[in-house]
Amino acid sequence: MTLDEVKNYLRVDADFIEDDAYIQTLIDNSQTYIDSCVGTGYQTNANLVKLATTAQYKLINDLYNNRSQYIDGSFKRDIIIDTIFDMLASASDEVI
Repeated sequence: MTLDEVKNYLRVDADFIEDDAYIQTLIDNSQTYIDSCVGTGYQTNANLVKLATTAQYKLINDLYNNRSQYIDGSFKRDIIIDTIFDMLASASDEVI
C-alpha cells in the first residue's frame, strides 16, 4: 500500500503534501494494528490479503477523518483507540 494509493482513497489531492508524513504513519501503524490483532498467517492467501487491505483502508480512513478519541464529540469512545490502548497496556518486551 503506497502513500499515493492511500491519498487517492482518502480523496486527498496528490499535490497536498502537508499530511503526507501523517498518512504514512497511518499506513505503517494500521498494518501493525492488523497484524497484532490477527497475526500474519493471512498473508499467504491472496484473497485474505485483499480483505486485510480493505480493512486497512477503512482503518486509515477512520483515523484520518476522525482525529478525536471520541466519536462525534460524544463520550462514546472509539473502539479502534480502545483496542490500541488495550494492546499497548498488555505489551511485553517482544517486538511486533
